[in-house]
Amino acid sequence: MAENRKKDWVSAVLVVLLILLILVFYENSELVTGGYEESQYTTRSFAVVDIEQDGVYEAVLRGTSETGGTAYTVLREDAANGVVVGNVVGENETFFKASGYYGHESSDGEFMLWRYSFDREDVPEASTYGDGSCYLGNMPVSQEEYEAHLRKIGWDEMEDALFYDYTGENIRRFAP
Repeated sequence: MAENRKKDWVSAVLVVLLILLILVFYENSELVTGGYEESQYTTRSFAVVDIEQDGVYEAVLRGTSETGGTAYTVLREDAANGVVVGNVVGENETFFKASGYYGHESSDGEFMLWRYSFDREDVPEASTYGDGSCYLGNMPVSQEEYEAHLRKIGWDEMEDALFYDYTGENIRRFAP
């Protein structure tokens, strides 16, 4: 039992070190290429989170697009293939939670919520629109069903991912 915990701890440390190497690699790189209309995203901050609550930490880079919107690049180790993989998620997003939920809210009453996954579809998990309509996935639902879903996933208690300014000093702070 103690040996398994030690292996888990060592694995976690190795993953964190890998993420630090990724962040240090990007330290001198101001732009991260996005997947939205070949836009460029200037990296402004980063977070290290366990999005899928599986003991594997991901690095999340938050950037500003050429149009001023916010996008996130999620990086993680694909140990089976010996590579680091990444996805750019969203454009004009206004939040990213430590639990992997992200999305945006607008002044006209629109609210879109996605649950991050490397295999995700581009269908929001939950959304509302200015006209008062509510959806879970692509299915229209009542306001009560929508609110029940948000309670079920613990939306009100979710913590924001803790982002640090994207500086060499902050990246080195995470180095052992």
